[in-house]
Amino acid sequence: MTQSIGISRELGNMLQVHERLFIADEGSCRLGSAQLAVVHACKSPCHQRVLRYKGSLPPNHPNYLVLRHSYDLYLNIIDPPVPLFRIETFLSFLTFAAEHYDRGASLLIHCNQGESRAPTLALLFLSKHLRTIPDDSFGAAQAAFADLCPGYRPGKGIQQFLQENWGSILTESGVHPGAAPDGPLRVDAPRPQVSAGPEARTWVRRNGARPKPE
Repeated sequence: MTQSIGISRELGNMLQVHERLFIADEGSCRLGSAQLAVVHACKSPCHQRVLRYKGSLPPNHPNYLVLRHSYDLYLNIIDPPVPLFRIETFLSFLTFAAEHYDRGASLLIHCNQGESRAPTLALLFLSKHLRTIPDDSFGAAQAAFADLCPGYRPGKGIQQFLQENWGSILTESGVHPGAAPDGPLRVDAPRPQVSAGPEARTWVRRNGARPKPE
């Protein structure tokens, strides 16, 4: 209990959405520790900085989607208006977050603005691992999460992706409705999945990018 109180005081004005679970913007970026694991949910500057690149990594780079250190998880994720995401990104997050949270550490998730990607990942964790909000659908989870995070404004792309793939994340993460709230998270082998319909292809052509998360 003392450790949890100390972490809460240290994090100051970050939003605490659950015991030992915080979300924030880029200004709160820091290195993780044994007491506080950190998820860096932004391509720029965090993923780029730690891997020392500008622009984009080659898609076949071993850390193209995710780079994991002991207490830090760096995600190559942006917030486009179209659903350019991969299931693996969310599964990697759930695995990292569950391992650290279940051993008693606090968890900080930050993105650039603290309004879309970071709170969305917190929503996923509350729904699919801690099971404190509904996991029937993204819409049901979002409605419950709004009470915890009034400033939650998910981007159109990530919202559409989770609406379309909510069941896949549920199945592939190995978290099922009958699982105990404190049960371990099992991650089965993920299947590559990119949602790239006509709207996504149009956005890609206009922005000179390929339909992959960056």
